[in-house]
Amino acid sequence: MRKFFAIIIGKILIKTIRFFNIGGGSALPGLLIEKIYPDILSNYSSNFFTKGIIVITGTNGKTTTSSLISNILEKKGFKVLNNFSGSNLPRGIISSIIEKTEISNKKKFDFGVFEVDEAATKILIPQLNPYIIVVTNLFRDQLDRYGELDKTASIIFEAINSNKNKQQIVILNGNDPLIVSYAKKINAKILFFGIEKTDYSVESVIDMKYCPLCNKELTFSPRFYGHLGNYSCLYCGFKTPEFDFCADSIKIQDDFSLYFKLNIKGYSKTYEINPLLFGFFNIFNITGAFSVLYSLNIEPEFIKTTIEKTKFVFGRMEKFTYDGKDILILLGKNPVGFAENINVVNFDKNQKTYLIILNDKFADGTDISWIWDVPFEKISKESLIVSSGIRASDMALRLKYAQIPTKNIKKINEIPRAFHESLNLTKKGKTLYILPTYSAMLELRKYLIKKDIIKTTQLYKI
Repeated sequence: MRKFFAIIIGKILIKTIRFFNIGGGSALPGLLIEKIYPDILSNYSSNFFTKGIIVITGTNGKTTTSSLISNILEKKGFKVLNNFSGSNLPRGIISSIIEKTEISNKKKFDFGVFEVDEAATKILIPQLNPYIIVVTNLFRDQLDRYGELDKTASIIFEAINSNKNKQQIVILNGNDPLIVSYAKKINAKILFFGIEKTDYSVESVIDMKYCPLCNKELTFSPRFYGHLGNYSCLYCGFKTPEFDFCADSIKIQDDFSLYFKLNIKGYSKTYEINPLLFGFFNIFNITGAFSVLYSLNIEPEFIKTTIEKTKFVFGRMEKFTYDGKDILILLGKNPVGFAENINVVNFDKNQKTYLIILNDKFADGTDISWIWDVPFEKISKESLIVSSGIRASDMALRLKYAQIPTKNIKKINEIPRAFHESLNLTKKGKTLYILPTYSAMLELRKYLIKKDIIKTTQLYKI
């Protein structure tokens, strides 16, 4: 009876919030449902998903990786439930499930594909008991919530070991030494994905230089970005593992487009991937998604073909045209993410216009000291920049210390006004680059949709 009552209340609340446009309908309903029926996730995980649950966690790449997995499973004909319209905390996943379920509880889904906040894994993994868990990477992010990397890693891997699913498969980014250092502590089938045989390497923020086993300095050859790369410890022998799924022969064109070859361990055929997604980091996301789908016995050729048709996840390299100008939104939530976005933009050799939006809401992390670790010095001094958001003044100050001339920086806190001002500064036929934090990206997109500047709220599409 409590479950029935929780579903009814949840559905009414979600519809009410959406109807009056007072929120996304993911937080409050989930919180209330959890109060009424605390065992709701455990109940659904055991009988609602006929083929299992897939959990994707890590600092960067969760949304893109989970979108790719969901998209390809749906194209294959499976019924998939995900939490892209909600948060990656327990309340968001509860709301996502309740919104899709029927009162009778007769409707079933084949797969649940959920991106999960790193800190929430300790709650969600024991309740969801996923069949596959993916850990994308671990970077320093929201220190006010997570603390340092070791703490985040221990939370995730303790949660993985609490999983009651005896058939679980754990898929790890083999280019992240911290993640790999925990692999031997996991009682499950482990698969590694990653990148090798590439000359791509950039100077960027690095969160960990030392071997997680013996604390001696690691050698990278090369280091792609952050602490992701091909690494070895000359003292204890710790090194990059052999990959089960690896990308190599990578090419990045002047228009940001990607090309790479994907190899599967024990499989003679190599797959050439030409995705619509761009940005070097998306090679990790694509390879991670490929690993999951192959583990679910989806044909590699079908995975490749569908990946090559999949467009951008909202806010993550999302590109559209307005007023005769291209606009590219590059979400950045931490030093490594922002640094990589700057590297992507630098492929454009023209004079550039930026709109950088910095918020300090809970979803962004209230501690914004991380902006001093971002190499804004790599932005061309001729660039025109509008600084916006709650902490626009802090960002403008950071840009000043990056030697950007003050005459090239405008501070406008209100995001809609900042968008139009930065658009006015962008020449016809050129690109406006928007670098927002998470809540800023959501606020910007809400405005763009309201003004019919972008036509869809789709998270991905073919």
